[in-house]
Amino acid sequence: MEEIKKSIREYMSDASEEEIDNMAKQQEAMAEQQKTTYYYDKENGKIIKIVMKTGNTEMTYTDDLANVMSTMMGMYMGFPVLSQWMLALDENFKWIQTIEEKGGEKHKAEIEYKFVETEKANNRECFKVEITFKDKSSVKSERQGF
Repeated sequence: MEEIKKSIREYMSDASEEEIDNMAKQQEAMAEQQKTTYYYDKENGKIIKIVMKTGNTEMTYTDDLANVMSTMMGMYMGFPVLSQWMLALDENFKWIQTIEEKGGEKHKAEIEYKFVETEKANNRECFKVEITFKDKSSVKSERQGF
C-alpha cells in the first residue's frame, strides 16, 4: 500500500493525505477484485460457461459465447485459451503464475489458477476453475492542471 501511495504522491504533489489514501485503497481494491471462473466439460475439455466478477459486477457467458469470450480474454490477458495447465486438472489443482515485464516501465502480475469444485453445467460434469489476476505493479497516473 505504501508503494502505491508513494507513486501517487510523485504525480499528485498537491493532493492531501486523505485523497492519496483513498486513491491508494481504490487502486488496490481494483487490482484484487478481478476473478474469472471457467467451467470445463470433464469429458472433452470444452468450455461450457464463464463467470466474470469485477467488484460488484458479475457477467455469465455460456456455450458458444463462452468459447468466443475465452478466446478474446486469452488474447487480452496474454495467456492461451487452451493451455498446458488444463491437462493437470484434478481436485487438488492450484498454480500461481508470475509475469514480469522488464523495460521502461516494470510491470509485475500474478495469475492464480485454482480448482474450486466439480459441478454440473448444461448437464455435464465440469471442473470449476477460478482464475484470479492480481496486478502487483504500482499504478502511476498523471494529473493534468487546468
